[in-house]
Amino acid sequence: MKTLTITILTATTLAFIPVCNAANVNWTGGGLTDDWNDVDNWQGSAIAGAAVDDSAIFSGAGDSNTPTTSIAFANATDFNFRNDATLTLDAGVTISNIDQGRTGGNANNDGGHIVQNGGNLSGRALLIASNNNASSRSSHTISSGDVSLTDNYTANSLGDVIMTGSMATISAENINFTEANGVGSTLTFDFDSAGIGSFTTAGGFNAAAASLLTINAAGYTPVLGNTFTLIDADTYTAFVASNITVNGFGAEGVDYTLTQDLGGSGDLVLTIIPEPSSTALLGFGFGALALRRRRA
Repeated sequence: MKTLTITILTATTLAFIPVCNAANVNWTGGGLTDDWNDVDNWQGSAIAGAAVDDSAIFSGAGDSNTPTTSIAFANATDFNFRNDATLTLDAGVTISNIDQGRTGGNANNDGGHIVQNGGNLSGRALLIASNNNASSRSSHTISSGDVSLTDNYTANSLGDVIMTGSMATISAENINFTEANGVGSTLTFDFDSAGIGSFTTAGGFNAAAASLLTINAAGYTPVLGNTFTLIDADTYTAFVASNITVNGFGAEGVDYTLTQDLGGSGDLVLTIIPEPSSTALLGFGFGALALRRRRA
């Protein structure tokens, strides 16, 4: 005769069934290097991303690190650098399967920072200055390498994005520079001798009214006729003309035009041109806003 055994799982029994719960996984830096794949670097010896919806937390200047080995999170994972923690990414290192990377933490936290000297950040989204009430500003400085996102790249009101040099690219579905309480995010293009990198979006580029744009060309070796597409977007919400600063075109015989295409291709384009004989004017035409340097 066969016996049917029924086991009733009580609350006490369930307590002993192992469950892999999503959590804030805090960086401790207990390993010998800044390898994100080393369990000794994480609180509880659980590598961030082992569970669905994990968040990797770097919460202080002592948590600043420079990973030397690439990591592909096992599950799409957030990371958060706050309280002056800094991620430094060098050539050859990739952090992939990011759900949302953040800097700046929550209200009353100090800002966080990403310094990208190379390598690749890839995944869904990246948010610079994740809270508009943080105690200080956050930043992403990229001099080389690339950011590749399937969703949004956003700089909130306390976010500063600095693209320096010709070897950097940022691409996302949408790119947003926002404002809050009259304070705007900032975007800086800092040319090297060869030029500058670019932002590319298949969707829209959106600049809030209080966001600031600065172009520094002091390190650039001008070539007449050179054109730089700083932003390549399908749709484009322009920076306010009075919030745009262009520096460094001081060479005799060299000037520039800066065109914000308000329709059509949705681009921000800088073109090197011969110095005009008369003072240039601020002009509007064909759905574009064109800025030309005034001689001092």
